[in-house]
Amino acid sequence: MRAFLSTVLVLCLTQESNAAPATRTVSYPMSALTSKTLDTPGRRTVKPIDPGLDTPVIGRSVFDFLFAVEQDGEVAYDVPYPFSVLLARIRARLSTSAGDPLKRVLIPIGRSLHRHAAAPDYFRYPRVVIGVDAEPAQREGEAGLLLRDRLYLGYQEKANSIEVISYNNEAGRFEFQLVHNYAPGLKPRVHYANRALCMSCHQNAAPIFPRPPWLETDANFKIATRISEARPSAYTDSLLLSRFGPPSILDYSSDRATYYSSYQLLWREGCGGDTREAVSCRAAVLLALLQYRLTASWNFDEGSPRYRDEFVPVVTRNWQQRWPNGLHIPTADIPDRNPLLTGEHIHAELDPLAVRPPRATWTNPRPIIFTSMIKRLAEFLTESDVKRLDRFLYRSTLESEVAHEIYEGTCQLVKTPESNDAWQLQFSCNDSEQDTTPIISVGGRILIEGERLQRGKIDHLVLDGIPENLFLNLGNASVDDDGQTRQLNARLFSDQGKLNARRHDGNLIQSMTLRWQRSAELGRETTAAFRGQVQLNMRHDFSKVRRAIARMVGDTLAAKSDALSSKPFRRRSIVSAVYRNLDMPAIKWCCHDVASRLPLVVNEHKSVSPSTPYDTGFEALQSFRNHCGACHQTTNQFPPGFLHGNTEKTMRNLEHCAPRILYRLSMWEQSAKARPRSPMPPQHWIRRVTLSEEHWRQSESLNALRSYASELLGAERVFQDVDQVFTTDYDALPPCLPD
Repeated sequence: MRAFLSTVLVLCLTQESNAAPATRTVSYPMSALTSKTLDTPGRRTVKPIDPGLDTPVIGRSVFDFLFAVEQDGEVAYDVPYPFSVLLARIRARLSTSAGDPLKRVLIPIGRSLHRHAAAPDYFRYPRVVIGVDAEPAQREGEAGLLLRDRLYLGYQEKANSIEVISYNNEAGRFEFQLVHNYAPGLKPRVHYANRALCMSCHQNAAPIFPRPPWLETDANFKIATRISEARPSAYTDSLLLSRFGPPSILDYSSDRATYYSSYQLLWREGCGGDTREAVSCRAAVLLALLQYRLTASWNFDEGSPRYRDEFVPVVTRNWQQRWPNGLHIPTADIPDRNPLLTGEHIHAELDPLAVRPPRATWTNPRPIIFTSMIKRLAEFLTESDVKRLDRFLYRSTLESEVAHEIYEGTCQLVKTPESNDAWQLQFSCNDSEQDTTPIISVGGRILIEGERLQRGKIDHLVLDGIPENLFLNLGNASVDDDGQTRQLNARLFSDQGKLNARRHDGNLIQSMTLRWQRSAELGRETTAAFRGQVQLNMRHDFSKVRRAIARMVGDTLAAKSDALSSKPFRRRSIVSAVYRNLDMPAIKWCCHDVASRLPLVVNEHKSVSPSTPYDTGFEALQSFRNHCGACHQTTNQFPPGFLHGNTEKTMRNLEHCAPRILYRLSMWEQSAKARPRSPMPPQHWIRRVTLSEEHWRQSESLNALRSYASELLGAERVFQDVDQVFTTDYDALPPCLPD
């Protein structure tokens, strides 16, 4: 996405950035945010994220879940062709109640690894970028696969490949994958990509996307027109999209996805390790986010003892100990670019390789960060997960004794005729006419036709001085009439009737009753104002959830469960444990066993191990390998694999690439705004392996690389002197490798 796995033509990365130690302790990946800073004169520099291993230490991507199949005891990928069939398989797992669940844009001249694949027919073969924006399809007894903001595809049909970014729930990170051989008559191959290469642009370890107005995409009317002219079927075949909406949706989606690692870090390390205090802290988070989702994402009980005493102070203390310099939140945004004005040229300031400042810096723990953590982790649950819980709790109020309470108040009612047999009733009620804070204050409107309520809405509801959900509707109602008194009895619902109405503490608002004297209505065709009474019935059914989570705390401490452990927040583990401890029916979870048995295929183009020495000890060659090997010691044409092969072949490649290598190395001598191209090695990764950019500019390593490139330049006999390289337009320099 947003320059999916984007890089530049010559990409030198420090080999140490992706080197694995001789032995490795299995652990969960680093979060995509950091508190480390590098202090340099006049500024503070954010330390980039360690990319980690190419393949996951634990778990698999949701892409693997989608396309893993088992036949005759063997597990393999089944990635269907053409792309429209692949999208249909994904779409079949998603809810279509809000329209097409797949949002897409077309990018003919982008900044990804695919950007030269369609040349010169860029507009006939635009890159298709897909993101998922829907809940799982709801099927009885099935959990469904959560893909929203967790699966992104970049397809370029001329490259016969798909670039994939998808979430790994067990590891709590996004995985980068590639599908090769994606063409008629070929068998697609899937492998995990080179994370160091991917994260040179995806510095947030997640999808990226341009800032508005997205001029690189077909949200740009002129680009859309050029695509339609070059390919008239582009907007009627499998590339169909709704204009203007999807770019913004994908932009917001990438922003949300970037925050996952931030809140996962607070869940795992903010609460602490696996002590009783840490487990209780996560239990308080879980209680709050269940309250939030049960109230249709309206509110939760920030004043509860568990939240106030077991979550906030624990995270605050751990924050001060672990992140005294604050937390830097990476950004998913890259600068917008209009290729109709710039062409294929990517100025250094617009290059995704350029270091991007953090989206935000959380300098200290604040209430808004805590509440955001609850709300964002709540997005790891689906509508189906919450509906099942809500309905189970409601049924429990009918099948067993549950503590309840009643709120009563006096009402002012206004009746307005709507038609011969229908009338609207507005009501405003509270428990006191004094200037004190009422225990209950409720108001709304109902439309009654005959003796039935047609529709009704609560406009405001305050209980015990706390505002409750404003999106409550009345349903399943009737109007009783004994000749003297009318009485309306109604259940309350939220979220367009999907959930029962609940207070911020998770407890059920079971029903509302309105009573008034029939004689006060006057005639059916006359507007009238009169008094009445209201009664709200509450059921404390959320107490069952509190007891269930208390049991989860005990199971986690006894090592019978890892739901509340310091592992990432995982939907399957959390939801299964909640359901089990409530004695709810178990549900079927998709694909985990099959996907976990897929062979872990690493980047097939990284064919030379970083630890393999060359045939002879050429100092220049060894230096290039140390600083550029992570991305260029491959069989790729883009970025060019000039370090692949034996010594003789590699030296020939370096001689051929010398002009472009020297040009990129020289960019370190210019200010950031003056650079026509990004420097190599990239700024982002230099910051990860050295003290500062200033330190790198003055380093012996950079001077040695420049000297070696200058010597290699003479061997090629293309340029009379080094200065001729810098007076030549970069695009006019010889290509690094032959096609």
